[in-house]
Amino acid sequence: MNIRFLLAFSAGYVLGARAGRERYDEIVTAVRDLMDSDLAVQFRSELPRRGGHGDDAPASAVPPVVGT
Repeated sequence: MNIRFLLAFSAGYVLGARAGRERYDEIVTAVRDLMDSDLAVQFRSELPRRGGHGDDAPASAVPPVVGT
């Protein structure tokens, strides 16, 4: 293989990995901010009252699993 190709590939890989990590960190920060928002906290506090389903459907509306 051509040494220039390997050098270019290596540099691109390192720079791309660094940019990917920065984007990942941005996404993690955004998700943490969302989970700490007042709306998310309120939603999580209402889940036990709703039976953990997150909607008004009763648990009996869910069909049983076949083969159990």
